[in-house]
Amino acid sequence: MTTTPVRVQVPGLNLQQEIGSSIRYTSATCLTHSVVGDLKFHFYLNFVVALIVLTFRFYCSNSEMERELTESRKEILKKKRREREGFKHGMVIGKKLKPALGLQEKHLMENTSLHKESSKSGDFIDDRDIIFPVTVPDICHLTDFDESLLHNTIADVQQEIFCTMDKMKKNNKEKLEVKKSESQWLRNVKMVEQAWHTKRGLIHNHVLSSLSFCGGYCSDCEKFEEKVIRCESCRRNLCSSCDLITHRRMVFHTRVISDGISRSFLLPHQFLNDNREIMEKNVPVPCFLPEICPNCGAFNTLVNKIGCKNVAVITTEGRFDLTSAAFGCKGCTLIFEARAEDYIASGFWPASPEDDSYYLFCRDFLRQWFHLQHKSPSISRAAYIGAALEASDEHCRVSIINETHFVLASAEYEYHRFRTETDIQRVDYMACKACGDLPLASHCDGNMKCYRYATAGDHGGKPLFEGVAFATDEEVAAFTAEINQHIPQLKGNGMCGVSTFQAAKLDSACHYNGLDETGMISTVCRHGSTIKVANMYKGETYRLVAFLHMVVLQMGCYFFCYDVVCKYWPFAQKLSKLAKEGVFSSKLNCVLRNLTKKMRPFLSTFHGKAHQWACQVLWSGHLRDHAAATLGEEQEQTFAKMSRYCSSTKRMSKAHRIDHLTKAILYENARKENNMVVTLIKRLKTATQKIPNLERQLQDILTARDLKEDDLPEIKKVLEGHAKTALSNKGQKSNWPVENLQRELEGISATMNNIKKREMRFADGCKKRNPLRKKLASLKVRSAELLTILNEKNNLNLTEQCVLDGIFPWETPQYTCVSEDLKLVNTWMLIKRCKEEVSQTKHEMCTFIQIILKTKSALEHDIGQLRQEGTKQSMGKIILKNAKLEKLTFILTEASFGFDVHIQSGELEDFIDLTNYEDGYQLDEESEGDVSEYDENENEQVDYDEFL
Repeated sequence: MTTTPVRVQVPGLNLQQEIGSSIRYTSATCLTHSVVGDLKFHFYLNFVVALIVLTFRFYCSNSEMERELTESRKEILKKKRREREGFKHGMVIGKKLKPALGLQEKHLMENTSLHKESSKSGDFIDDRDIIFPVTVPDICHLTDFDESLLHNTIADVQQEIFCTMDKMKKNNKEKLEVKKSESQWLRNVKMVEQAWHTKRGLIHNHVLSSLSFCGGYCSDCEKFEEKVIRCESCRRNLCSSCDLITHRRMVFHTRVISDGISRSFLLPHQFLNDNREIMEKNVPVPCFLPEICPNCGAFNTLVNKIGCKNVAVITTEGRFDLTSAAFGCKGCTLIFEARAEDYIASGFWPASPEDDSYYLFCRDFLRQWFHLQHKSPSISRAAYIGAALEASDEHCRVSIINETHFVLASAEYEYHRFRTETDIQRVDYMACKACGDLPLASHCDGNMKCYRYATAGDHGGKPLFEGVAFATDEEVAAFTAEINQHIPQLKGNGMCGVSTFQAAKLDSACHYNGLDETGMISTVCRHGSTIKVANMYKGETYRLVAFLHMVVLQMGCYFFCYDVVCKYWPFAQKLSKLAKEGVFSSKLNCVLRNLTKKMRPFLSTFHGKAHQWACQVLWSGHLRDHAAATLGEEQEQTFAKMSRYCSSTKRMSKAHRIDHLTKAILYENARKENNMVVTLIKRLKTATQKIPNLERQLQDILTARDLKEDDLPEIKKVLEGHAKTALSNKGQKSNWPVENLQRELEGISATMNNIKKREMRFADGCKKRNPLRKKLASLKVRSAELLTILNEKNNLNLTEQCVLDGIFPWETPQYTCVSEDLKLVNTWMLIKRCKEEVSQTKHEMCTFIQIILKTKSALEHDIGQLRQEGTKQSMGKIILKNAKLEKLTFILTEASFGFDVHIQSGELEDFIDLTNYEDGYQLDEESEGDVSEYDENENEQVDYDEFL
């Protein structure tokens, strides 16, 4: 038996019309002399064709394989061609072709272009070039071989396979069309569109007909009137008497009168008399009656009266001009105007707490603006007011609204909401309930888009939300001034490899002409909830980062994530060293001395891709134990929303800007807290699903390199050693040892390949593509220098293609490239991080439930105490607390269902025991060790052993 791999163009996903012309063989000499013998060569060739097409016929007849061939096409097209794989024991197609014997693995690897996709009955054929290891029998001993019979058999089989494949193509096309046509959503949409298309003209005509009305029966008294009043708000036709009774109380309804050929809108104070003529009557603002008379102190003796002031009430339907409300006492005959608190209790917020306010804003109007400005941050206040004015103009009412009055009323309303939630309902949106008292990680970053113009008007007022989310400018300035006394201010951007980071600055001398606040810098937890924010008046500097670093340190956070933590950490070490020497104030010394002792640096995952390879090895967050699946990029998700507020805050006053951004942060944190149950479940599922795939990848790499998992810690340690050496070499490259030059060139090659992949995947425009190409150009210059030096020292013939391919002549079975080791270590570390994420997420689920239960218990305790007071105010607080209890109960129910925790049956304790973070982090109380010599100009020295 002789086995020869033959490459055949098989009619598969893209059918070939002629199979005979697509056959190639690998060794004509071997075929001619060793196999065929005395037979003619074309007889053997036709025999092979018949065998192959017959095998593929059986494959196509297999319904399961046909289904895989059809359904897997889209998935295969989305993926790149996988690495060429060979056959170790031959390939099984269908159930008819048995494995080839005697075919060496190496020879198959060189001649195979299959994408192996496992299936129950064989391997999935991806492309047109397929190698079949054909077992050719020794037929030299046949003497009565019928040549014509072979020719006829081959022709019949070829014709049948072409018919079969044409039928498959037709069936696949029909299935695709049926699949599209049978989409339920598509059918529903078409059905609705067809219904509208059919009835659109009829509906339009019916609406036109409804505009013309005159006489009719009254909906209340059922009296026929020649001229009825149609209310478009309560959808009733009323006579003049019923309209007067109804709409002196329902003053915000839209009423229309018509004579059949024209129509007009009635203002709130306009009614019809008995002669069907328009008359005017004073209509007061509807208000709740106070319970106590301010004069005689009698209970429930007040009645509604009409005031003597004109008041403009703003609702979602626009402006309504009414008369002020007044109250009269039946006991003492006192008549007095409604006060600001009376209007507020009735749902109307004035611009001023004094009684001279003539603008009242409906609570619904303010509530809608509160949600709209945070759901759509780029919307302007003027546009929202303009929409209300358009509604007023359409209904022939006065279309003027004072914007300043609206700003004052909405600010007070939103602050009232905040006070209600924090003081009464025990809500704290600045604390993440999943992180609890000990957050695992915090990411710090600056946003230069939330700036404010220096020319913006500022009346010098104090923010209502001062200190809630934003640190006060006085507090930040005091911290910065104390740091400046001992660490000089330097200028310039920081470099890491070929990347320049605007954030990597000890200080910034930029003044940003025309701007007051140049942006804001904030820190968030690993769930994206904002912890603290500070204003920037120059740029993103290490002093501001250290201030927020100090804040999260006091919270017990373990990892400090930053985009340029490799440049910032030496500065933090310097602060910690000075604090131990006692150069700062006693309070600051107590905190800063543990700045690098109780926290660990974490280089953000995606920003780390722009750092040099050695920096990634030493600082990348996914290489840190106990980091779980933290990305260190959570702030970017928050800024994606916060940056949209720039268009509305850049011309606000200082106090209003802080208030507006604080409300935006609270709103976003509340949204994330409400979605926390779903978020944690998704994280747990994602981490669980990634582990098997990563373990499979790791096993493949270990098998290919003939390694064991026990060898991985040593490989990681050696890789870190090479990285330290690469970062510590600051002299001329020509003075470096050859091994260091080789490792540096390997690192540059890995970085270039990584940047190329990023360009292919994410750079969809010139704006994203140009920075990546600039980095590639800089890396090519550095690689050219190293190539020249290595060629001179070792007499090698290194070319640029070696760097592009990542293949170097010094690689041996005992020597592996940096990129290979880095790929192996990254895969290993990702498995560990995903396993930690499973435990960490379960721990966060438990913490979330515990805090909800604790808050619920505190509210129930408060309700018990308030009931003993028995005052009206305490009863109002009980109502608000009960409303919050209902929301917490709903969240607990959702968490119980999602986390599979039966709280009522007492299984929470068991869940807590199961989810204890056994691999969790422990704060290191040992000595920090000596800090490396700190050079302000270089800013490169760091004690790696301190945190590795």
